[in-house]
Amino acid sequence: MHLKSKPRTVDDIDKVIKTEILDKRGNPKLYAAVEKYMVHGPCGHLNSKSQCMINGKCSKFFPKAFRDRTIIDEAGFPRYQRRDDGRTVSKKTVEVDNSFIVPYNAGLLLNFGCHINVEHTCQTSAIKYMFKYLHKGNDRVTTAFYQNNGSQVDEICNYYDCRYISACEAAWRLFGYPIQMKEPVVIRLSFYLPIVYKDTDIIQSVVETSFFKKSMLIGWFKANEAHNDARNLTYSEFPTKFVWNGEHHMWTHRKQGYAIGRISHIPPMNKEDYYLRLLLNMKKGCTSFSDLRTVDGVVYDSFKDAC
Repeated sequence: MHLKSKPRTVDDIDKVIKTEILDKRGNPKLYAAVEKYMVHGPCGHLNSKSQCMINGKCSKFFPKAFRDRTIIDEAGFPRYQRRDDGRTVSKKTVEVDNSFIVPYNAGLLLNFGCHINVEHTCQTSAIKYMFKYLHKGNDRVTTAFYQNNGSQVDEICNYYDCRYISACEAAWRLFGYPIQMKEPVVIRLSFYLPIVYKDTDIIQSVVETSFFKKSMLIGWFKANEAHNDARNLTYSEFPTKFVWNGEHHMWTHRKQGYAIGRISHIPPMNKEDYYLRLLLNMKKGCTSFSDLRTVDGVVYDSFKDAC
């Protein structure tokens, strides 16, 4: 998502995600869609036999607590606005209020007319959840062929593990339509802490090492020295205007296409790496690790101190 499109405040979240029943007279279509597609359960004291109930509690944590305004908790997760305004919808002959509404986006709900749970994700681990579905493989089915002549059937041996393709998917592939696409191109940017050699290390082996020559990060430092326009970009923004030349180990001006850069995720427990990553996402025009540790003319001893 582009930086300008990211929800950065609770007001931004409220503009995109709703968890309340709207006025039926003011927006009857959206009211009907919420009633039909976005009501959880009901469960809990309203229906103790619901499929989501485990050990007497809803596994999805419904009903949700009422809340006058959206907040971000200490773990970084949103707690959406759910006002106790008295509005209800009917689900399975039961009247439910805002505490049973699944988060939704009004535009998506009206456009697609189906259940679409929209959440504000603020952690990179959410990508794992998304790609689990994208890369889980084809639908599969186990089939068996045998004659029903009264004899005992060995169901373990007589089966086929088959790939299942529905009629619509088969037609799509026969016509040669595209199966998937990626837009835009994402460049994975590597980084590392400064490497310090010991006095006892062999100088010749240190000088001849090719590690620094191949580094994207060192290439970024050098590009900032050589190009004035490069100094207006952070490390993560660099692939939008420059292309990494792996053969010559240098960044060159982009002449065509479009790409975005992403720096590998580092958990906060890796302290200096984590703070170095923060600085690389914020600072522009740096020509050395020392520049990254410099704030308002002061060179700090560590990347953490510089943050």
